[in-house]
Amino acid sequence: MNWLVDNSVANMRGPMFLAFFAGVTFILIITCRSYLRSLDQTRNRPSPHVPPEPSPREITYLRGGKNELLRLLILELVQRGYLQVKEDSINRAHHHPDAGYLGEVERACFNFFCTETPIRGLFDGPATNLLDPWCAELETRAREEELLLDDSIRSRARNVFATSLVLLLGLAGYKAVVALSRGHFNLGFLMMMTIAAGIILRLVCWANAPRLSARGREFIERLQVTLSRFKPSLFRRPNPETIETNLLLIASVFGLAALHRTTYAHCSKAFAKAAAPQTFADGGTGSGCSSCGSTSSSSSSGSGCSSGGSSCGGGGCGGCGGGD
Repeated sequence: MNWLVDNSVANMRGPMFLAFFAGVTFILIITCRSYLRSLDQTRNRPSPHVPPEPSPREITYLRGGKNELLRLLILELVQRGYLQVKEDSINRAHHHPDAGYLGEVERACFNFFCTETPIRGLFDGPATNLLDPWCAELETRAREEELLLDDSIRSRARNVFATSLVLLLGLAGYKAVVALSRGHFNLGFLMMMTIAAGIILRLVCWANAPRLSARGREFIERLQVTLSRFKPSLFRRPNPETIETNLLLIASVFGLAALHRTTYAHCSKAFAKAAAPQTFADGGTGSGCSSCGSTSSSSSSGSGCSSGGSSCGGGGCGGCGGGD
């Protein structure tokens, strides 16, 4: 059994072993990255088609999930005069239009804010749960279009990371035991390299198993290129009597930070505050109510998450152009 403590690895001097450890780490990183990238078969699919009238809600959910969808819905209701966003809270606007003109998903969001609701921590609370039924529909549609990465791939990424980390910890631990048995206690560099290697491996594994598939990322990128020419229109004062689909669409593609020079900049700032960590001094997050403010179901305008009654949304940008 002497070979366990008397072999080429065990007998390596400190600097040589650190170089060997770095080489093993590099090989693991490249292997993990290549393996995880190979699992995304959408890289070999044809480029996604950009519809002439893309739906802001579908794009928002695809890009940022249900929290981002809730932000867009609040922005839409602010535009339409149903909600008002203050520095620290959201509540219903005074003299808001008849809620009967709202669709089902808009009404659910509107009803939630029947009382003034603190904005800090809003997107970690029950508000996002209101959107679960519509998010499930959007999730299914996105997966059918292969725009989202399969959950099994993300699970594999966790397994790949765990396996790689065990290998690195085993190699480092083995060398540490041998070194200690020989009276060498200068293990600081090895410990730091092991920690750094673990962090890098985690970043690599998570970066190559994102929520969006390669096809989904390409779709968002093509939308950003196509819609970039509409950005200047954001800086004109909007007509409060209409929904500016252009603004909603650009916010859905570029994020709400695109509103920073518009009349809705206060919404962007408030949403950023809502995402900030909550402290004990802030108190609990107030919750709205989903049952107050009844509206007539017969006045619902179309299905849940489509801006204009169809799944491809309610246009208004003069046609974004459909790339092949």
